[in-house]
Amino acid sequence: MPPAPGLANKDAKKAAKVLIYKARRDPEKLVRLQAIESLGQIGSNEAVDFLLELFSDKKQSPDVLETALCTLVDNHLNTSMRTIREVIDREWPEKDQKTIELIGKKLSQTEHIGLKDIFTKILGSTNFIIRIYAIRGMKYNRTAGYKEIIESISTEDPHPAVRKAAILLLEKS
Repeated sequence: MPPAPGLANKDAKKAAKVLIYKARRDPEKLVRLQAIESLGQIGSNEAVDFLLELFSDKKQSPDVLETALCTLVDNHLNTSMRTIREVIDREWPEKDQKTIELIGKKLSQTEHIGLKDIFTKILGSTNFIIRIYAIRGMKYNRTAGYKEIIESISTEDPHPAVRKAAILLLEKS
C-alpha cells in the first residue's frame, strides 16, 4: 500500500508538504492520485490551496483534474465554488468542454444549495451530455422551478438524448 493514505490523519497536517511533493512528483500515478485524496482529508489551508491550484491548472491530465475535483467537492465544496465557476468560465468558449463535462458529472450527484447558478449556466452548453448533467443536478438539488425547466427541455431541446433524459427525470418525480 502506498504511504499517502496513512499520512492523512488529524495529527498529520504537517504532512501536507510531503503529500504535495508526492502529488506533483511521484513517478507512480496511483501514489500521486492518493496523495491528492489525502490532501483533501487533511484540509489545511496549504492542502486546499494546492488542490484548488491543481484543479484550475489547464495542463493537468484528466485523471488528476477529476481526482482534484472530486476531492474538493467531497471535502471542501464551499471553499471550491469560486474556482469551479472560474474554470467553467475559462473553458466555456472551448470547443472541447471535457472539463465542464467532468464538473457537471460530479456536481449532478452533489447536493448543495449554491449549485443552482452552475446548473443554469451549464444548461446552456452546446454539449448535450453537459445539459443532461445540468438537468440531473437540478432535479437532485430540487432547484426552484426545476420541474418547469425540465418539462420545457423535454419537448424543446434540440438533442433527442436530452429530451429523453428530461422525460425520464419527470417520470421519476
